[in-house]
Amino acid sequence: MPTSEISTPDNAGPVLREGEQLYGDVVNTAARMADIAKRFEIVMTADAQALLPELLRNRLRLIRKVPVKGKAEPMDIYLLANDKQALTDYRPPLQTRTFQTRLKLRYALVEVAVDEGARACLIGRDDDCRLKIDHRLVSRRHASIECVSGRYFLQDHSTNGTYVDDGGGSAVLVHRELYQLKGKGVMSLGIDPKDNPEHLIVFQTNL
Repeated sequence: MPTSEISTPDNAGPVLREGEQLYGDVVNTAARMADIAKRFEIVMTADAQALLPELLRNRLRLIRKVPVKGKAEPMDIYLLANDKQALTDYRPPLQTRTFQTRLKLRYALVEVAVDEGARACLIGRDDDCRLKIDHRLVSRRHASIECVSGRYFLQDHSTNGTYVDDGGGSAVLVHRELYQLKGKGVMSLGIDPKDNPEHLIVFQTNL
């Protein structure tokens, strides 16, 4: 698969090309910059701004240590705002988070930990799932859990959904959507927890 160089208003660097499709970390980061940008704004990485003429670089605003999904460490980004709209003054936080968060998952005799910088934890019936649940209502790649800026999000990919009981008294059905996991509780794949006591996944964060 050939490697080529691409520059966009969002990010720049080497990419992998297959036919008309582009892949690689630079493409993923460009997509994250687009997510961060508000209406009439252009947001870019340091690599992208370095390719701009000096006159245009002087118009950019540096915003330091912005949490970016999929990145272990915050990134410095550059903002080119719309001239017709007033900019909001940026005030950096007095201190940054120094503690590490961790989510523990326990199923039967298996325990796994998810933390910042790690890839998403895949849960399901497939052998390559980090947490394998062998149950007739569980999809092959049922759900995944990812840490974003110290917060943990469950992403359901399944046919039957994922039930989450975080101590509120009743389980919430998460189906093809994101759900933030807080504190401690249990998850049940494809069936309500009260009807699935032998296949519950216990979770707990250190927040």
